[in-house]
Amino acid sequence: MLIFPEGTSRTDRSIVKVKTGAARLALGQDARPGQNGKLTMVPVGLHFADRTRFQTNVVVSVGRPIDLAPFREQARTDMQAAVRALTDHVQMGLEKLILHIPAADRLALVAAVERRYREDVR
Repeated sequence: MLIFPEGTSRTDRSIVKVKTGAARLALGQDARPGQNGKLTMVPVGLHFADRTRFQTNVVVSVGRPIDLAPFREQARTDMQAAVRALTDHVQMGLEKLILHIPAADRLALVAAVERRYREDVR
């Protein structure tokens, strides 16, 4: 099953704050009887050649599986804290897999460079 924890898709090169739903689902599933340790979360970054076009080329970057054990232990005493911690871990994992430009003032520069060099690689 794939979940996009940002809850939205953007055309710029930044990741919005990841929502907690994926972490809640993962920890909830992991807590079900007989399911402990059976779920694997894997961050995946998508790199679109042109995010504004339909059927554009895409590169898929797959990160390392996330070990749920530390979050499982935390969830036993404080589910909300475990959800927040796992959500933050997912956020960091995604930011490592894609070009993430958090400074809004630099997005225009990055877009201009991409346009310039996209023509060179065709």
